[in-house]
Amino acid sequence: MHCIPRPALHRLRVLLLSAAAAITALIQPVAAQNAAPAPAPAPAAEAAAAPRPNYTYYAEFLRVVDANTVALDIDLGFGIWLRNQSLDLQGIPEPAPLATETAEQKASRLKQSTRLRDLLTGRTELILTTTRDKTTSPPRYLATLRADGVNVNEAVAKGE
Repeated sequence: MHCIPRPALHRLRVLLLSAAAAITALIQPVAAQNAAPAPAPAPAAEAAAAPRPNYTYYAEFLRVVDANTVALDIDLGFGIWLRNQSLDLQGIPEPAPLATETAEQKASRLKQSTRLRDLLTGRTELILTTTRDKTTSPPRYLATLRADGVNVNEAVAKGE
């Protein structure tokens, strides 16, 4: 087995790095000429109205915490799970505080909670998509749930 002395390795490394820099300098002007024009940026109103989803996971339903909050076990992949995570559902308004809640609001909240529980109990495939809500302090994650292909958020919001 041959051993290359350290000074020779250093010279070889410097030579390779300078060659890579020279090749990059030659390629960049050609790539810029052949590149398609960049798409126009989206208007600020559209970007603020529709936040982009961050991640998609498989999940297991545990319980309904409130009319717009569920507790889930989230499968992050590679055998890693987040257990008993409470997430707010995107697009479903928060219920009134319990101290100031009227009888009508309480009935609506209980009906919405029951509807949510019925939609999620016994489902075989629950897919969770999270979106970061930066408008609140501290920022929170909003969840969109699909249970066996049905968008749970839309179904609860519509009251189907």
